[in-house]
Amino acid sequence: MNRSTPLHFIGIGGYGMSALARVFLERGYQVTGSDIEAKPILEGLRDFGATITIGHRPENVPEKAIVIYTSDVPKDNVELVVARERKQTIWHRADLLAYLINHEKGIAIAGSHGKTTSSSMIAWMMTEAGWNPTFVIGGEMVNSGTNARSGTSDYVVAEADESDRSFLKYSPYIGAITNIEPDHLEHYDGDFVNMQRAFYQFARQVREGGFLVIGVDDPEARRLVETLNKKNAYPNEDQHASEHDYHKAHQNGARTITIKTYAMTAGYEADVVAKNIMMDGPYASFEAVLEGRSLGRIRLGIPGKHHVMNALLALTVGSILGLPERGMVQSLESFRGAKRRFEKIGEVGGILLVDDYAVHPTEIEATLATARAFGRRVMAVFQPHRATRVYYLQEAFARAFVEVDRVYVTGIYSPRGDVLQKAVDGRDLAAQIGSHSGVWTVYEPHKEALIQHILNDVRPNDLVITLGAGDIRKLAFALREALSEKFERPQPLSDDAAI
Repeated sequence: MNRSTPLHFIGIGGYGMSALARVFLERGYQVTGSDIEAKPILEGLRDFGATITIGHRPENVPEKAIVIYTSDVPKDNVELVVARERKQTIWHRADLLAYLINHEKGIAIAGSHGKTTSSSMIAWMMTEAGWNPTFVIGGEMVNSGTNARSGTSDYVVAEADESDRSFLKYSPYIGAITNIEPDHLEHYDGDFVNMQRAFYQFARQVREGGFLVIGVDDPEARRLVETLNKKNAYPNEDQHASEHDYHKAHQNGARTITIKTYAMTAGYEADVVAKNIMMDGPYASFEAVLEGRSLGRIRLGIPGKHHVMNALLALTVGSILGLPERGMVQSLESFRGAKRRFEKIGEVGGILLVDDYAVHPTEIEATLATARAFGRRVMAVFQPHRATRVYYLQEAFARAFVEVDRVYVTGIYSPRGDVLQKAVDGRDLAAQIGSHSGVWTVYEPHKEALIQHILNDVRPNDLVITLGAGDIRKLAFALREALSEKFERPQPLSDDAAI
């Protein structure tokens, strides 16, 4: 790509778009963009030289720019329309990311859950080791204070998004799959089998001499490894080798790649494993064993047992790259997570407020198990994200809240173009959660009334957690202000109070 060609981002304020915008700004490209509302992340891009407009208008689009859009941008967006009329080059966000991943040493992290945290861990480990990678992450890494950076090495760490099949545009040097679960089925004709096939295709697109890393605790990911082994021969290897010898090089068409696996479940063979997992409240520690060698115990600095799997993925990638082992351990212990992943919003009147991006039933279960480990009464405020997701996974959502004491459900947050917006209703989902999870549940679509509900119910030592990928985070901050008024405002003295 020619640096003299400007890039225009429609919806530049999203995490994925803003990350790419920052990388190309740092590489000397002229960047413009627009978004429907002002966001703090836009100020950072402006500081790097981006020209950003609030609101979508035809005149925002430079005539010679490559126009970048996402799957959530409707086809009739005025900026997209004018770009088509002018016959400008139009790229999906994934095309621009593919330019980085496929032309450099791409490390692409795919999977239904754990992409943001594990890719952040990898980027942090490499940065601490002095490798200075480029990284493009779907959340702001707390340690670095950003979701992206253009590095000086030829490595690129990025999330590979399966939600709209765009991960099939990538041919990484290292491809990783955390797990495979039903989600985004509207892009797979409503059939999980089609999603499984897409992950198989992603696995086969790892480039010659590259590596495929898979978490084999997940049954579908494990099945993928077995499928790859059955369909590919092992040259110059013992033909009687166990099907669990996943680390052996195999022929993938005309290309040779190496499969590496990781696991935290006892009894399943893998290259990198966690042993003797212990919990200190919500914080996990474990013995990391890398191809039979113990690296000692690692204590994670972010809450949640599920992050052991993310750490194992990071260790596996780090071992492939040859990062110093002691440095990897120290980096994982100093890692402080990504924003919107069990992010503490504040503590007011003894009430702990947390915000989390969890949108899938499995993510919700893991996040709420972490919340429960704090030893407090847990109150979950859930904003369902995308009617299509709720439609396909209603039963799983209904059973995902058993770890909490109260659930508040808002209206479903769906982007324009969600094909099933009218097929499901937040009120019905709330009723199902109450019935199947056996927990007190209320539906309240109005934010002001919802805050009042919570103020009436909450008490000191509670943990209140907002869940969702929409605008529910704003409610977390509004609730913090309301609690401050309730608990920290001076109370009027009674008539007989001593002065």
